[in-house]
Amino acid sequence: MDKVFSYFREISNIPRCSGQEKEISNYLKKWAEDRGLEVEQDNADNIIIRKEGSKGYENSPTVILQGHMDMVCVKTVESDHDFSKDPIEIVEDGEYLRGKGTTLGADNGIAIAMAMALLEEDENHPPLEVLVTTSEETGLEGAMNLSEHALKGKYLINIDSEDEGILTAGCAGGETIILRMKADFKETDKEGIKVSISNLIGGHSGADIHLGRLNGIKILCEMIKASTADLQIAEISGGLMHNTIPQEASIIFSSESFDKEKLEEAAKEFIKKESGLQLKVEEVKLEKAMDLKTSMELLDTLVQLQDGPYSYMEGEYSHIVQSSSNLAIIRTEESEIVITDSTRSSSVEELQKLEEYFLEVFSKLGEVEITQQYNPWTFEEHSVLREKAVKVYKDLYQEDMTVEIIHAGLECGVFQEKYPHLDMISIGPDMDGVHTTEEKLNKESTMRVYDYLCALLKEMK
Repeated sequence: MDKVFSYFREISNIPRCSGQEKEISNYLKKWAEDRGLEVEQDNADNIIIRKEGSKGYENSPTVILQGHMDMVCVKTVESDHDFSKDPIEIVEDGEYLRGKGTTLGADNGIAIAMAMALLEEDENHPPLEVLVTTSEETGLEGAMNLSEHALKGKYLINIDSEDEGILTAGCAGGETIILRMKADFKETDKEGIKVSISNLIGGHSGADIHLGRLNGIKILCEMIKASTADLQIAEISGGLMHNTIPQEASIIFSSESFDKEKLEEAAKEFIKKESGLQLKVEEVKLEKAMDLKTSMELLDTLVQLQDGPYSYMEGEYSHIVQSSSNLAIIRTEESEIVITDSTRSSSVEELQKLEEYFLEVFSKLGEVEITQQYNPWTFEEHSVLREKAVKVYKDLYQEDMTVEIIHAGLECGVFQEKYPHLDMISIGPDMDGVHTTEEKLNKESTMRVYDYLCALLKEMK
């Protein structure tokens, strides 16, 4: 078990933000070669490592252990961490591991660490195929680029879930919608105002979307709308990742009618929901700004834009969000404003409806691009792996395992399309605050899940 945490610390020394996985991919390839294991590295830097079954398991069906090597790279305002070269500084915090001022990267580094430790087990396992993909956090890109002939296994265990004792057997699909709005900035010598909000809770735009957490971009626009009847925007920004609820946002503008007291009153209402919200108002000198009409059109669109849960599932899973959207990122560039919104749904039809809605709204402002589309992972009524996994957990811990369908996106949806024969589940140890600087990994839960994986593989004869 010590090997799991040892490997997790080792890979935490290697930069692995999404899109920057070459070094960690090469490390995994060499690690496998040094142990005489069969290994492949494809053009997307995905890694596949294979190991024969132990004695008595030589002819058992192959089990795929799967996770992704990239991580969401977020840091606090105060942190000077450089994700391109600095190791993640892991902090022991009682029963948890955290990152010092940064995301921890247990999503999904702990899957890699568990797989590496399992590959060093010499007894009681079937033939193993370990698949570690790239750029999962930015649109499941590694999984999408995986060859349809790459995998040989019959069963797949995805280790990218965040609640011990919950087995995931289905998930939402999704897509990213990008608006590019041309911005004709004109020189101006007007006095400007900068309004910034920060320190919101944020969270995962799939797993946490039902919790009612404040979206930094949305509430900033609502506060500005409540405090001025006219504005010319010089700059607006917020959010970091398409799959993260924005924790911060800022806007620079000029206005003849801005009322700071009204702004602060609006902020108080949001502080009732999230007491950590921080508001800052500054006077600045403007050099350029958009015209009044375009600025107000943009503000009104962002205020009115659908955001958060759109619908819930029915029947047994009525507590789970079926469809949602997340106003994820807004950036001001030299001659345009770029807005990124991510949509998710377990229903292909509702995903299409959301797409149509955003196309209608966004196309009035500029050019719209649909990217990073992925299908839902459809729940299978019959699953040998799921039934065995539930039984093993009960036998091992005398607790019932809950079977869930989740609103977050998992690579299993891509694998189901490429390999329709695969019998799949997703599990993982207890984690909180993923995709934020509050991310933490429960150490005891990690040990339990690893022991459970060993017990489950033993039964896959």
